[in-house]
Amino acid sequence: MAHCRLLFVGDRSNLQKIFDDAPDSSSESAAEMTIGADWVDDYDWISEGEKKTGRTTDNFTKESNPELYQDVINGYWYDCYDVRDPNHYGSFDCINCPDYECYEGANNSIGSKDYDKDWNEKEKRNKVRAIEALKSLSDDTLFHFADSHW
Repeated sequence: MAHCRLLFVGDRSNLQKIFDDAPDSSSESAAEMTIGADWVDDYDWISEGEKKTGRTTDNFTKESNPELYQDVINGYWYDCYDVRDPNHYGSFDCINCPDYECYEGANNSIGSKDYDKDWNEKEKRNKVRAIEALKSLSDDTLFHFADSHW
């Protein structure tokens, strides 16, 4: 488990609604139940000094913050979630890239010497496909990054 940067497509308030609707209101349990992460830092929960790390951000668009948008299309994030509709959300790959299998599995069995190599290659292909889908979104699409623990 390590810190990672998550990308969310949608307004921060949409993610907050998803967490608020989780059966357990603690931040850790809400994150585990809704997106599978150990926890997700919210902008309001971190100190002023931590805000400067760039891991957790305010909402931004392609035009409002070109530098952060460049991080989106460069793939400087671990995983991406579409929270634009709090009632229908999840992995951006699964929702917005229907032309390929969500969580494309490895052909080799766990424990084989080629398993990690195959899995990493499939993860890279999935990320490239997700980035292409992200680039096709309208210029006014909201994004935000959040620090997480995976």
